[in-house]
Amino acid sequence: MRLLPPGLSARRVMPVPLHRLAGYRTWGRSTSARRVSPGLLLVLDRLADTPAQVLSDSGQVLARNAMAEALFGAPALPGRAGNAIWRMFVDRGSRRLIPEDLHPEVGPLALASEVLLDSTGEQSLVLYTAQPGTNTAEKLELLRVLGREKFAEPWEVR
Repeated sequence: MRLLPPGLSARRVMPVPLHRLAGYRTWGRSTSARRVSPGLLLVLDRLADTPAQVLSDSGQVLARNAMAEALFGAPALPGRAGNAIWRMFVDRGSRRLIPEDLHPEVGPLALASEVLLDSTGEQSLVLYTAQPGTNTAEKLELLRVLGREKFAEPWEVR
């Protein structure tokens, strides 16, 4: 029984997703995007009260707004450390794309996510939202005010 159409072999089809994940070229495609498209960057900059980040098609976090930096605790990192897919395999704490565990500063968050693709399909804008009027919405507002500030535990203050 033939699963692939004539002219395509498993050797040519199967490595494509793995190559794309690693950021390598595939047929008719350059390497994975390394810079945020101007349109997505404009939208990202306008989202002051919603955590958002831009990912490449290979899972690389290309940019985060200030709210996402506060939510995730860091700006977008280069290389494997900033690749969401890679981190899901090597870091237990990163296995969820939606940070729903305890946030160290504001406690538990129940967030939903929306993914918007750019016109090329090579980059996506991921928004993390809370239902209005909920405890999580209030905590996101607190997180917006706190930013990436870290506070000492009471026993650490002298």
